[in-house]
Amino acid sequence: MFNNYEVANKISNGYLITVFGELNQIGKQKPYFSVTHETWKATRKGKRDKRYANPVSFGACLHDTERKFPAIADLFEFHLRDVDGCPMYEVENGAYFIKNNDVKALANHLLVSVDEAEKLIALCKGADDEGIKGTLAIYIYENNLHEIWKHKADNLIEKYNLKVHESTL
Repeated sequence: MFNNYEVANKISNGYLITVFGELNQIGKQKPYFSVTHETWKATRKGKRDKRYANPVSFGACLHDTERKFPAIADLFEFHLRDVDGCPMYEVENGAYFIKNNDVKALANHLLVSVDEAEKLIALCKGADDEGIKGTLAIYIYENNLHEIWKHKADNLIEKYNLKVHESTL
């Protein structure tokens, strides 16, 4: 059905939008989830219009692209997480969201409910940077988030048949 790393496509307002998913690896680093898109002008038959040499847009999926593909929302939320499902700079970025009282970003970062994120922010109220990081690290450990993230990552890899793509920079 799909080519290479393609996980979904659709025609929208005369454009063919294709979403790609893979486990990207640069050098010896741990592979990470990468979800990107290409948007091309489409023919009336819903194929890529080859009269155009370049896509209309490509790269990281923005919220507009994500809204057009609700069936693969589970994959979008893993963009830039490592192969084990851990978010990038789990403690540092989480602490940043806590300090900035960004409940939604914290919930998305940790893959927890908004209620859980609000409780964690309240728990860290008044703490300094090291206190916030320590509290967050304990929260991640006590709530088995690494195991939860790993389980979800493994399921996504199987569901979308994701393969490691080695990149060179």
